[in-house]
Amino acid sequence: MSEDPEPGRNGPAAAPAPRWMKIALVLSLALNLLVVGALAGAAFSGGHKGRDHAHKMRGGDAGAVTHALSTSDKRALRREIKDRMRAEGGNRQAVRTELETLAALMRAPDTAAPEIETQLGRIQDLMVDRLTTARALVGVMLAGFDAQERAEYADRLEAVLSARRP
Repeated sequence: MSEDPEPGRNGPAAAPAPRWMKIALVLSLALNLLVVGALAGAAFSGGHKGRDHAHKMRGGDAGAVTHALSTSDKRALRREIKDRMRAEGGNRQAVRTELETLAALMRAPDTAAPEIETQLGRIQDLMVDRLTTARALVGVMLAGFDAQERAEYADRLEAVLSARRP
């Protein structure tokens, strides 16, 4: 006997999502994670000693804003972001939990595309919250620079941008 729901009871059985749609959803998630990871990595990395990392992220300049911060400003920003995330209840653990849920959905043979899309939306919302926090903290930091610090930052930002390929 068929395992499909009875017609009329729960509505018609949903057709499985086409393979291309599943692939597109996974690629979309991967791209979102790549962008978020690049921004978070730029904010959280202090760089590697003795090596110029201006060549990072040649595909885009999203990390230039934080990459151009001085080493001490990056450290301060990293501390502030970590403190804020802890105070807001551990966004990192929430993202991990939602990613684990996505993995479970992907293993389930009857998961439909709308369920996957909803889960990707939950993950994206958490990541946007994290980026919004980081952006606000960077904005406060940059706005607090005096004239000399602003000029030094602008010089570093221009150096980062000129070192990257167009």
